[in-house]
Amino acid sequence: MLHLKIGGVPEHFNLPWHIGLKNKDFEKAGIKLEWIEFKGGTGVMNAALRDGSIDMAVMLTEGIIYDIIKGNPSKLLAQYIETPLQWGIHTGINNPLNSLEDIFSKKIAISRQGSGSHLMPIIDASKQGKSVSEEQFICIRNLEGALSSLAQQETDVFYWERFTTKPFVDRKILKYLGKSPTPWPCFVVVARNEVIAKYSTELQAVIDIVLSIASKFKASEKSIDLICKRHYLKEKDALSWMKETEWSKDGKIADNTINTVLKALKESNMIEDKNYSKADFLV
Repeated sequence: MLHLKIGGVPEHFNLPWHIGLKNKDFEKAGIKLEWIEFKGGTGVMNAALRDGSIDMAVMLTEGIIYDIIKGNPSKLLAQYIETPLQWGIHTGINNPLNSLEDIFSKKIAISRQGSGSHLMPIIDASKQGKSVSEEQFICIRNLEGALSSLAQQETDVFYWERFTTKPFVDRKILKYLGKSPTPWPCFVVVARNEVIAKYSTELQAVIDIVLSIASKFKASEKSIDLICKRHYLKEKDALSWMKETEWSKDGKIADNTINTVLKALKESNMIEDKNYSKADFLV
């Protein structure tokens, strides 16, 4: 049986993977899929793909495109989530910061260089004709690190998926300043080039299985209760998240998705302003 290691964040988007693992859906297809959780997000998964400690990952679209340009030997296999990520913008509950207009002069907590929490403030600042310097970014590794850093006011601003952080806003640990949706579908399935060359058929089988599970998950009334129990969300928040989230039906990655990400990265001066081919990113 083929053994594949896949990385992902501990968020509600990935519940279909856990359902498939529990029900042994991947094993029935002859694939032993090992789920490895990365609390630090896309930046940490980029490093794991680079050093070969995982074969696949469910990652932020902008994060993997940026890292492929920087030398990550991987490619996008499929679109996983069709809808944008709703980035919540936060500060510590006792921080005097109250306005989104002031965030780009502050210290920004990021999970890792090249992560979504790093890229999005740069992209946001560029859209508003502002800029942030690398000296403003402080690596805090993960959500737990951000909570500590913000509480001590070592940092002032933190971008993270807004429903993941909602329980901490409700408990008055974080202060919610606003949101920033990505102008592209948020999560893709990625694999290392070496794995793609050997197991393309098996990788496609994994994608077909999880997207089928996701379709049933979206339609099931029991899913809201599972989200609430596993991710400590209130029912109204779980319903809101589910309403605005769509999994891909066929995994197809639109040309415009890659082009929009590249445009944003170029305008933010994060990559060179040159032409890139779809073949640089897609199988």
